[in-house]
Amino acid sequence: MQNPTQYIIIILLMGYVIFKRIRRATTFQKYMPMLLVFRIILFSLISLILLWIATLEPTQYLFDLCGMALGVFLTYAAVKNIQIEKRKDGLFFRTHMWIEVGILILFFLRLGWRYYMVYDQFSNSAPEVLSQKLRYANDPVTGIVFFLLCTYYIAYYTYVYRKGKEELAVEEADV
Repeated sequence: MQNPTQYIIIILLMGYVIFKRIRRATTFQKYMPMLLVFRIILFSLISLILLWIATLEPTQYLFDLCGMALGVFLTYAAVKNIQIEKRKDGLFFRTHMWIEVGILILFFLRLGWRYYMVYDQFSNSAPEVLSQKLRYANDPVTGIVFFLLCTYYIAYYTYVYRKGKEELAVEEADV
């Protein structure tokens, strides 16, 4: 018999992550340069790992490039709609709420679809067939979505980092 606690912990953890993502998408975030640099490095590492995995199936690069192009387009839209506010307790930023909500929906739809596909394949496939089906290179939509998200966050956080540095430099020059 399986312990139901393991599922409760996973569900609670996913609920917390969803709550944090929604809150981050709908409210202003405090400008913290080190956190932005950490996020840029994290998404860059994820991208490099996925590009390295794609060497096993070179056609995957086409889907990765599609995701990158979509990520650049989305970043352009987000940068045009960014809001930066100076408050007593620091600098805060937020992009257009619907862009962030769209990214969240895209991510969670893809996550749900992938979960459904894995569940369906687990129940109907032999282990050796299953391992072949679940390979990253066999799912081009995952490559597109991951690279869209990674490119968007790398470019967007880089822009926010630079823009925040400029705002702080102007503020220090005025003082």
